[in-house]
Amino acid sequence: MIRSDSPAQESTKTRTTARLSGKLDKHLAMYAAAATAAGVGLFSAPGAQAEIVYTPTHVKMDQVNGFYPIDFDNNGVVDVGIWLPVGCSSGGCAVAMSAYPNSQVGNGVVLAHSQNFVKAMFGGSEINQHRRFLARDWIMGAFETHRIGTNTVTSGWVGPWANGGNGVRGRYLGVKFAINGVFHYGWARISFVVTGKGQFYGVLSGYAYETVPNQPLKAGQTKGADGSGKTAPTPVITPTIERPTLGHLAAGSRALSRWRTQRSAENPQ
Repeated sequence: MIRSDSPAQESTKTRTTARLSGKLDKHLAMYAAAATAAGVGLFSAPGAQAEIVYTPTHVKMDQVNGFYPIDFDNNGVVDVGIWLPVGCSSGGCAVAMSAYPNSQVGNGVVLAHSQNFVKAMFGGSEINQHRRFLARDWIMGAFETHRIGTNTVTSGWVGPWANGGNGVRGRYLGVKFAINGVFHYGWARISFVVTGKGQFYGVLSGYAYETVPNQPLKAGQTKGADGSGKTAPTPVITPTIERPTLGHLAAGSRALSRWRTQRSAENPQ
């Protein structure tokens, strides 16, 4: 469970609430370029029949500072991630859920009309070229505290996913991401579950994408107009805490497993 008063705040005071390093982006872009140049992609081979590929999953996202990677086309490259950062500054603290697309290759997430937050899309909403996509990490929902003067502290929920402290169930993150240099549209179904003041967790309950480049699809859609579709195997999605280089992420689950084993050996409990 993510808590606004987590001890992790002490080790993250220098972090911004929704910002990953430029170096992280560059590592991801480098590995993404290498993968796309090699034509890697289980569901995106040239000449493949057009269809929607749906990946069922159920991942509870509750790790403080956890980064949960999503690989839509199962080619070993992270397309977008859900990050749960905790950060503090002299003006206050925040705990958030943020979407982080691979911006170096142009991937983006759909913004809300206000453009201040990532949009919490309803099922059936179309994801297409007319949406405003942001190619950078951005807040979905958060609980913030602000210090005003010496003794006054204000706090509250912000963002459409937090929904004023009520959270949301089964909303959709709209995504565009590149395969072999061309863009595809997809969605990830996510719940933002509030359990108390400044406390929440997320649930990732599936994602899908259209195999035809630039072809719109609707949030929650798992089959094409002709009823065609493919269900991919359920992946194992494990968060990174101290984020490895996205070279590890791009290299897939085996590399992440080796990295976690190494970190455990370096930091025994």
